[in-house]
Amino acid sequence: MPLRTIRRRVLAFLFAAFGLFLALAVRLFWIQLVEGEVLQAKALAARTFSVPVEARRGDILDRRGRPLAISTDLESVWASPAEIPPDQVDAEARALAPILGLDEKWLAGRLSADEAFVWVKHAMDDATAAKVRALELPGLHFTREAGRVYPEGSLAANVLGFSTVFHSFYGVEQYYDAKLSGEDGKIRVQRDALQRDIPQTEDTFVPPKDGLTLRLTLDATIQYICERELEKAVLGAQAKAGYAVALDPKTGGILCLAQRPTFDPNDYAQYPEDAYRNRVISDTLSPGSTFKPITAAAALATGAVTPETAFYDSGAYTVLGKTIHNWNGRGLGATTFAEGFWQSANTIFARTAVMTGKAAFYDYLRAFGLTEPTGVDLPGEVSGIRPEEARATDLDLAVMGFGQTLTVTPIQLVTAIAAIANGGELMWPHVADAFLDEGGRVVEKIEPRAVRRVIPEATAAEIRTLMQKVVDEGTGREARIPCYSIGGKTGTTQKVVGGRVGGAYIASFVGFAPADDPKVVLYVAIDEPKGLYYGGQVAAPVFEAAMRDILRYLDVPPHCAPGETAGAPGEPQLTVVPSLVNLGVADALGEARKAGFTAVVKGSGSRIARQTPPGGAEVPVGTTIVAYTDESPEPPAQTVTVPDLGGQTIREAARILGLLGLRLEVAPGATGVAVAQDPPPGARVPAGASVEVEFAPPPPPGSEATRGASEDGAGPPR
Repeated sequence: MPLRTIRRRVLAFLFAAFGLFLALAVRLFWIQLVEGEVLQAKALAARTFSVPVEARRGDILDRRGRPLAISTDLESVWASPAEIPPDQVDAEARALAPILGLDEKWLAGRLSADEAFVWVKHAMDDATAAKVRALELPGLHFTREAGRVYPEGSLAANVLGFSTVFHSFYGVEQYYDAKLSGEDGKIRVQRDALQRDIPQTEDTFVPPKDGLTLRLTLDATIQYICERELEKAVLGAQAKAGYAVALDPKTGGILCLAQRPTFDPNDYAQYPEDAYRNRVISDTLSPGSTFKPITAAAALATGAVTPETAFYDSGAYTVLGKTIHNWNGRGLGATTFAEGFWQSANTIFARTAVMTGKAAFYDYLRAFGLTEPTGVDLPGEVSGIRPEEARATDLDLAVMGFGQTLTVTPIQLVTAIAAIANGGELMWPHVADAFLDEGGRVVEKIEPRAVRRVIPEATAAEIRTLMQKVVDEGTGREARIPCYSIGGKTGTTQKVVGGRVGGAYIASFVGFAPADDPKVVLYVAIDEPKGLYYGGQVAAPVFEAAMRDILRYLDVPPHCAPGETAGAPGEPQLTVVPSLVNLGVADALGEARKAGFTAVVKGSGSRIARQTPPGGAEVPVGTTIVAYTDESPEPPAQTVTVPDLGGQTIREAARILGLLGLRLEVAPGATGVAVAQDPPPGARVPAGASVEVEFAPPPPPGSEATRGASEDGAGPPR
């Protein structure tokens, strides 16, 4: 080959090699300096995955710091499918499925997924986690997640709602979820394509930020009192449902919000979804005569009437061709507005609403917050309905005047009545009091908020006087409490069933105490009671029983008239419950009647298996026995937390236990203060259980024990 040709080929090769080297250098420069950071990030992402670490959810406390919802750490298991040999997937799924209660095929699909991280099971109990660990299966890893526990069971369940690993539902759990849940952390793990550790790399931990603790305005003891009395009333009247709301009229803080039926958030899946809904804010009802104080407020504030305005009541009032009758079909004759109020005369209120006029009447509906949601800090609130103002006639006004043709929610009504109780200011109703950090320090206080002034103080005082007369001499006499002034109003509403009015009723009562300086406003409604259905007969006794214990619990001092005592005549006479267990249904009913009781049988069996109250218990005369047959479902057990009675006298210990539905057992002749008890404080016992308390004389003043208690700031709980 000629030398010239060889030279050309060598040069061509050198130029090609140089060009290739130059291209590689440019490419290397581009990769290293231009795209270096991007490619590094991609490489890190390819070999890194994150395991979430859930933040601890904040607790929920009542206003005195008692826990209503708490979080506990539970173990969860996740898998790295690349670490599991393909031929072991089926065997691993077969071993895990029965322990975790999962479908074997579904589990095998998870363990063979083309992903670096998959969840296998959330929030296991300790026993289940121990069984999974004992298997020592490849590819399985553990992390901690927060589980939710409700130590008081069904108490205030519809206020609390419930929370799962994935989401929060209903109640304050849902409404304040963002503040309760906190911010999750994570563990960053680096592995190669075969899920092996990469040398000179470390896993990193980003700690979670725990949620805030929520303190409610709710009081667990008042909530229990309301639920206890509501439960008895609903069972005794064989009613469809029941509602009770207690409010501090000066702040708008909700003290109790109860309904029946309800559910246990610890076991929510066992209840129908409809049981979760808070009907006090999400259901509307016709208020009936409990609305009459609102009509009175509008009429008195506008000057349409005064308490002394004279009427002649024949028992019927005709407007636009339709005749309105009083609830008892009788007239009052020559009377006044005040007497028409405490006698609950529909005709008087129908005429009063027409005299007030449509514009003013609707103005006061809006002022009292009855035309829009209250804004309570709970999810799912709705507003009532009423005839459209532009189309409303005098007949609409007349019927609305005594609480028909319009609907309200229980929370709207109790908030409106609270405005009358506190002197005329509409307060925002709320259940949240404050948010606390992990040290118990307040980081956000929910302040009471006045929405607007609705009526003058003088008008509010006039209506409170009229409402006190209702209880003292009118339709609300069953709500009287010895040595306490009570203001209230009964309500009996005919429901629309199948498109027709009648056949079913709502019995209700709303009131406050003490009437001269209200501390609590309480609303009670019993939906579709069997037998008696008037508010004064069905709801007023529930109000009396609950309000009596609430006033005692709040240490509101009684004011007794000469010759009157706080223990009479309102204290119930006790009698012993007969045992109906193992009797046939007919024999059991006869035995109950013979002992002076009314019995309600639940279930379709032929023999009584259990009863509430139990045989041998001492209960007030007139208590209804609920008997369950051998084929009736087991009712959910109600448990109560035993209080600390240390330092209490026998009288105080009996009062505290009585409020919680527990019985005091004490040795004959015992005196002094409580020094020991069984069960201990904090124990969970069935409602109605006995607590044995040992009493001893207190240490003399100036003794070592006395000085220590004083210096430490300790002493008997109050």
